[in-house]
Amino acid sequence: MLMHRIVDTDQHVIEPPDFWTSRMSKRWQAVAPRVVDYPRGGQAWSFEGGVWLRPFGLESAAGRAPASLNTYGNTFENMDPSSYDPHKRLEAMDIDGVDVAIFYPSVAMSASSIQDDDLYLECFRTYNTALWEWCQEGDPQRLIPAAIMPAIGVESAMQELERVAKIGYKTYMFNAWPSGNKYPTAADDPFWRLCEETGTVISLHGSGAGRAQIAPGAMAGAKTPKGTTIKRMGQEHVNDTRASGLHVGQPLAMFALTGILERFPKLRLSLVETGASWLPFHMEQLDRTYSFQRWAVGRHLEKMPSDYLNRQMRAGIQLDGAAVTYRHEIGVEKIMYSTDFPHATCDWPNSRQWTHFILKGVPEKEQEMILSGNAREWYNLD
Repeated sequence: MLMHRIVDTDQHVIEPPDFWTSRMSKRWQAVAPRVVDYPRGGQAWSFEGGVWLRPFGLESAAGRAPASLNTYGNTFENMDPSSYDPHKRLEAMDIDGVDVAIFYPSVAMSASSIQDDDLYLECFRTYNTALWEWCQEGDPQRLIPAAIMPAIGVESAMQELERVAKIGYKTYMFNAWPSGNKYPTAADDPFWRLCEETGTVISLHGSGAGRAQIAPGAMAGAKTPKGTTIKRMGQEHVNDTRASGLHVGQPLAMFALTGILERFPKLRLSLVETGASWLPFHMEQLDRTYSFQRWAVGRHLEKMPSDYLNRQMRAGIQLDGAAVTYRHEIGVEKIMYSTDFPHATCDWPNSRQWTHFILKGVPEKEQEMILSGNAREWYNLD
């Protein structure tokens, strides 16, 4: 069996019930995200004072039989405590042989759909404070938090990035351009400069670029968030985005084609929960498109788009045997390990066995790079 140390670049916290209510001021208590009973059974997260609900579903699936999974009907009582308890999470990581893990949100992803700007900002800031405290409570050397950034204006995004960087955050989860525009503009550049200055890694976590990312299965008679384009994130959608880079492909291309990576050569991008086997084709097509259309659009780069991505991008794989097979085409130094614990696509408690299977025959040095070394270097982990 594999004996290398493991850095897991994609785990998720299932936010405990008091993540927001115990930290938000009286002004926000009535509309703070909270756990309520779901009309169809189980529990749900209530947003904006019950305007819409997100039922407990496939996020907390670790260790459960596939036939028992459902998009609603779950509660904190029937959920594995390792989903939301930092001490139990460390025990679960030990079972999988994971030494260090980087943590992304579950419920907080839905905060992008909040329409009130002040509440939106307060929920983002509160989450970042709460996740930092959660990791500190467990083991700050092993539990590494990823922040979430507001995307309704560059000034508020920069304020939050400065705040979390001072706390000690190393990365944040990209879900939209900081300015709030549909596409990157020069208005975003001060934010990218601040990412360079603080050494913050930009993690594109299977995300597109828009304010309303995931519509959360609203309760009967309740309104769904305005601007929502995806009414339900089913497993078909999860699999498609992982296998094709569907949502991450466009922002990734924009980082290269619009010159962001050229202007900010110290920016670091991580692809999270996307796989990597599709990358050679993606970069080939970016180069081809750029070569034919750069005169038409009036944009000229010093290098080809793939050169910037090869220099400034890394990608996490889970069960992506094709990425291992074609690791030299992708670049062994660009591949990192992940499990997606405790979401429905994780293999816990058998992740290590699957990892052993896809890395069989890979030289020891390359195994160490994929399982640990690349991530330690990219995220500046001691």
